[in-house]
Order: sequence, then structure tokens, then C-alpha cells
Amino acid sequence: MPRRREPGWPRVILTRRGWLTYDEIQPGDETIGYNGESGRSEWTPITAVHYYEDAPLIRLSNKTWEAACTPHHRWAADHWKHVGKKGRQGRTQNEYTREGVFVEALHITTRHSLRLAAEAETGEGPAISLQEAELLGWVLGDGWVAYPKSRTPGSTHWRTQRGTRPSIRLGQAKPEHVKRIDELVAGLLFTRTVRQMRTPAGAPGLPLVTWEFHRPYSAELLKRSGYDHENPVPFVLSLSPTQREAFLRGVHGADGGYAGDGEGFGDRGYHGYARTKVYYQNDGPQQEAIILAIYLSGYRPGIQVKNNSGKKIGRWTVSTTHAVISETRPFIGGEKVRREQIENAPVWCVTTGLGSWTMRQGRNVMLTGNSFNWYDQGGVLPPGVTMAVNNTGRNERVVPPCGDDAVLAELKRQNMMTREQNLLLAQQLAVARRAPAQSGISFARTINGASARAVAHSAYAVRRPIA
Repeated sequence: MPRRREPGWPRVILTRRGWLTYDEIQPGDETIGYNGESGRSEWTPITAVHYYEDAPLIRLSNKTWEAACTPHHRWAADHWKHVGKKGRQGRTQNEYTREGVFVEALHITTRHSLRLAAEAETGEGPAISLQEAELLGWVLGDGWVAYPKSRTPGSTHWRTQRGTRPSIRLGQAKPEHVKRIDELVAGLLFTRTVRQMRTPAGAPGLPLVTWEFHRPYSAELLKRSGYDHENPVPFVLSLSPTQREAFLRGVHGADGGYAGDGEGFGDRGYHGYARTKVYYQNDGPQQEAIILAIYLSGYRPGIQVKNNSGKKIGRWTVSTTHAVISETRPFIGGEKVRREQIENAPVWCVTTGLGSWTMRQGRNVMLTGNSFNWYDQGGVLPPGVTMAVNNTGRNERVVPPCGDDAVLAELKRQNMMTREQNLLLAQQLAVARRAPAQSGISFARTINGASARAVAHSAYAVRRPIA
């Protein structure tokens, strides 16, 4: 994926540790990939990281989505294959079968539907009820976590200088939402207050209802759930599918609405928009959490950026940028995908156990395919990451073999081999002599007698530090 960054929105990969750039990935990290057998996404290990200083790029796009990738980058897709014609009620109809495949960007056709999301199976989730998951969704949208100070000695944290006993608080004015929250918090310990508010023009407005949950319960819920209002992405990653559904129900109640007239497609063609859930949220960690929760629920997050900076609302001036995020279908038809060549740039990609992974380019979160044949073509590997062992602290390049003597000379020059290792390598090279010339990952497999991952643990891979 291109390494070039937009301000505040780098190209990153989703892991259990959150969003990471390519040089932050460590052995043992996992990402969300697509399992074609189950039809769902799940955690899969990252087995390799590939990085290139300069590579050709193309842009794939339609009206609501775009991504930059190399021409041979692979995408998960459904391929519709024509299998014949069948007559029904006096009419002849075409028959198709659908097969899950990986397709290179250059070879996307009208018979392909790119899969950009699938519901994720993320485990059992934290020890919270569905009621509490929905409540935390309301808190993310319309609430906050307060850390009031106290006069009691030792009640203020030495580093943050804020109170150590948190209080979850939630505010709402719309009558139908107040009714829903009252139903949701029944049986919990809280204080409910009502205050008359005024509109920006100064006229009387709706009364604001505030729920302040008791501090012992607030602290206990935050501990059980792992919810952090300043960084809710790890919390979203930990939720089970049912908890995530309840959480999004709360978020939608607080910051959501609907778009479209619900008519969708008719017998005579397109005449309206399908009724779609949308979420409104300012830029920040809460917006990132909403986008991620929608993606993990099996939808492609459709994002429209709204810049309200400088807009006047009554006597107030808005200074924020926000996005309208919609739950759209996870597929994009190949007939709607445009391709255009763009300028070369540094790129990176990964290899995973399932052959796919989750990336974010700009604000767009999507499922994408594995790196394919990159290693065979040569390339720079970041130090200390999976498939390269580096004691120099600098990037290293895999050197294709140019004869047995050159291989041995390179290994000896780096002073990497003991006597026992020399003897073992001689045996392995005897096998390699009988094989045709190889390079990259094929060479690594030959001299290691194992998979490409053996390069990470072997002293026999030929590596040369880059000046």
C-alpha cells in the first residue's frame, strides 16, 4: 500500500494493538482477514512485511470509494461465471455460479464483485452484558467520563493530576431518546437531573436530562469493559459480534439517523435510495471507533467529510470537521470500478495466514488481499520484522544467489556462520546445485528446507545492508 500520508490519516494495518504502520509491526501481530470457508472475517497472523522505495501505482475508485495499490495487488472478490441458459415460464435466463477468488487489480472485470468487508468473529468479548454494551454506545456518542478531584489526600493521580474515581455521565434532550435511556439504565445506580436549556438564538429549548452513574459502578464497568473514552478503538476490537451490535445500536441512537427513501430498486429500474443507517461524528477517536465497528459488523463504511469550520450557528462559531458515515454493502461491482495510473511512490504490504488483511487508506477501512510475488522480485525489509534478522539496525536487502561460491562468500563476509553451520550449509547447497537458479523466497525455501518463514530464524539467508 502507498506509504504517502495525509495529515492525521496514515496508511495503516489493523492489529490487536490497534492501527499500526508497517514499521511498527512485530512478530506475533495479527490482523483481521477473510476466511472464505466460513464467509466471515477473523484474526490471522502476519507472517511477512514487504517494503519498496519506489513502485508503480494505480488508483481504483467509484463514486464513494477509492484505494491506491500496485497493479498486481490482489483483492478478495466474488467471481460470477456464466454456466449456460435455462428456460423458465417461456423465457430464457442466463445462469451464473459465484466463486470466491483473489483477483489482481489489473484484471478486475465486470464479472467480479470486490469484497471490502465481512462480519468479524472476534471472540467472546469482555465480561459485560448487552445492556452495558449499548449503554457504552450511548456514552461514546452523547456522554463522557469525568474524573472529579477530591479534597481527600491521595485521591488525585500523581501523573494526570485528576481524580482517581471516574464517573460515567450521559446527557440527552430528545424525548424519544430520553425514554430509551431510562429503559436501558433501569436497575443501575445513578443520579438523574433535568435542566432547562436554550437554543443558540436564546429561545427556550428542550430540557436536558443528565444521568450520572455512581462512582463505584462506573469504575467497575470501565475495568470490566476496558472502555477508554479517549481511545475507544481497543474496546471495539474486543467486543463479540452480539456486543458490537448492541454497542452500535447505542451509538446510532446518540449520533445516528437514516438516509434514503427506502424504495431502492424497482421493476422499472432505479428510482430511489435504499434506507441506510448513517452516523454523524466529529473527527477524533470516537469517529475512528464508529468506522471500525461498522466495518467489523460486515458493512463497508461509506464516508462523506463535512468541513464546518467557520460556520455560524446562532451566536456560536463551529471550528470542527465531521463525517457522515453510512452502513453500505460490503461489495463493489467490478463494472463500477475505475482504474487510473498515478505517480510512483514508496509502498508496503504484508503476507498473512488467510491471504487477506484489513487496511485503512485515509478514512477508508477495507479488506484487501495478500502481497503476492513481491519477495521474488526483491525488496527492502524493515529491520527486526518477521522475515529478516538484522543486527545492524539498518534495512537489509535479500540477495538472489549468483552461484554457490558467491553465496558462501557473502555469508562468510558477514561472519554469520559457525563451523557446524558451515557443514550444514554445504549439505543444503549440494541439494540446491541440482535445482535451477532461483531467487528470493524460492531460494530461501531451498537452502532452509522449510517455508519462507524460516528466513526469520535462519543464519543462512543472504542479506546485505543497504548503504
